[in-house]
Amino acid sequence: YAKEFLAYRSCDGLVLVGSGLGHFPVNHFDSRTKEHAKILQTISRLAKKMPVVMVSNCVSGRVNMLVYGSGRKLLTAGVLGNLLDMHFDVAYVKLAYLLSCHKKNLFVLYGQDLRGEISSRSNYAF
Repeated sequence: YAKEFLAYRSCDGLVLVGSGLGHFPVNHFDSRTKEHAKILQTISRLAKKMPVVMVSNCVSGRVNMLVYGSGRKLLTAGVLGNLLDMHFDVAYVKLAYLLSCHKKNLFVLYGQDLRGEISSRSNYAF
């Protein structure tokens, strides 16, 4: 529910773990998905106050929020992480580091490879 995201209002940043290419329940189609519009609105409000980043729950592969409408809505809302392939724990530590040491340049530095955390291409090893 959207109200659950309000618990993060006082935080300095937020990491969203989406599915696949970075999907999140933000598309409102009918009465059963009306809460999705509220979720998007809440994420958008949070992204105006703090960095909100998206990672995928997949083992490998990049977040690509340009492929589907839900991703494009998240980009418009201000969510960072498009075309990055960081695991959740790496994104969390990177966000914490940037918030503590480079807050002014966070929005630029988050998308850059600082210590090998972002590969130049995603490898799929099975």
